[in-house]
Amino acid sequence: MKSKAKVYKLNGVSYLPKEKYSLKDWGAILRILSSLNLEDQLGATVALLSGDSLTDFLNIIFTEPVKGEIYEDDFEEVTRAINDFLTRKKI
Repeated sequence: MKSKAKVYKLNGVSYLPKEKYSLKDWGAILRILSSLNLEDQLGATVALLSGDSLTDFLNIIFTEPVKGEIYEDDFEEVTRAINDFLTRKKI
């Protein structure tokens, strides 16, 4: 039995996570993550938020590209989407 898909709402628009990720998706995800110095959490956060990396990452994990800007009001939902992606379990 499949569980109900989670929905993430950013700037008033709802997004669904992909059910599967292609090898191309994984390559893009790894490229984004490898560009961050994860030992320097502040630096990694700045790099993720200051460029297009955050939007690029969300565009990979959602079924549709993110429309418009991501605002500070969306931070909790963005964090939930990324955390859910990184901690997801394959059934």
